[in-house]
Amino acid sequence: MMHRIKEFELFKNWFANIIMRGTEPENRDLMNKIIEESKEVETMVYNLELTLKEERLKNREEGKIEGKIEGKIEGKIEGILELLQELSDSIPEELERTIRVQKSMEVLSSWLKLAAKVDSVEEFAKRIKN
Repeated sequence: MMHRIKEFELFKNWFANIIMRGTEPENRDLMNKIIEESKEVETMVYNLELTLKEERLKNREEGKIEGKIEGKIEGKIEGILELLQELSDSIPEELERTIRVQKSMEVLSSWLKLAAKVDSVEEFAKRIKN
């Protein structure tokens, strides 16, 4: 509980400093008094704090989801390249670049299936261009 009170006081001071920057000097004492004495301001600050925490959690979750999607994309790209390397000692740079810049899961899934079926890198390159 004591930690929470300290956090609230720090946040209230931060909030007051931001409010004061846009306040005329002759009104700052009044604003400070309102912030210090008003329960409404406490409630507002508390609600703002909760909103910020919720936003951070939401952003963290979105980041995890984006990371998983990027990982799946990279996995498909690497799978395609590995299958093509089984067919040939080298993959043309332009083809590898085309594969690496593709970010559509749907396209990469179809290319992965295609790479497993074709008999040559050239056939793969020709079929993905059509």
